Amino acid sequence: MHGAYYGKRSDLRYKLFEKLRKNIHADEEKIIELHKKILYCHTSARERMSFYEELYQEIFTITGTPKSILDLGCGMNPVSYLFMHLDHLTYIASDFSQIDCDFVQAYFDLMKERHSLQGTTPCINLLDSQGIEAVQRLPAVDVAFLFKVSDLIDRKGHKPTEQVVQTVHAKYIVVSFSTKTLSGEQMDKRRRVWFEMMTERLGYSFTIIEKSNELFYVVKK
Repeated sequence: MHGAYYGKRSDLRYKLFEKLRKNIHADEEKIIELHKKILYCHTSARERMSFYEELYQEIFTITGTPKSILDLGCGMNPVSYLFMHLDHLTYIASDFSQIDCDFVQAYFDLMKERHSLQGTTPCINLLDSQGIEAVQRLPAVDVAFLFKVSDLIDRKGHKPTEQVVQTVHAKYIVVSFSTKTLSGEQMDKRRRVWFEMMTERLGYSFTIIEKSNELFYVVKK
């Protein structure tokens, strides 16, 4: 599953990161260009390129401007930080892959030179009970992201997603789902009725943000 999100571009991100490191004091336009190239190395991030900035604006209009973010199953999403337009941010990014966590941590450390960004990257596997316990121990945040993770962890029913949603210490959790099939065709039923019923049963409310290839539920806990 992990390899499917990178294809042959996994190694390219390191070369692009080195370019970013060497040009960290360049003008903003150059920095943004390099960010886009790095994000392009990851399938889900690449699919969000056309609406990243708009998406964060819509999310934060609902949640308010966050001072802290948790990104579970983050992949390369933290590299979209510039499109959030947030300063003095605490960003906890987690993935089951230690390699991805190390890459994101290097990115966080580098970006401290330009922005007031404090980032940490605990490695957490949401597929086991120890992972859920690790999420339980994380500090409270304003907003948590669970982008395209639910379909990966819900192998036999939707209990894993429910556990994560309940366990996360966040005022809001943004859960997203792909609206395209593996072959790239649009799904007939884009909304996840089971997820809407689950949130209502738990006493949470939600707002839907719909994009061309991804559906986002902004859940208020």
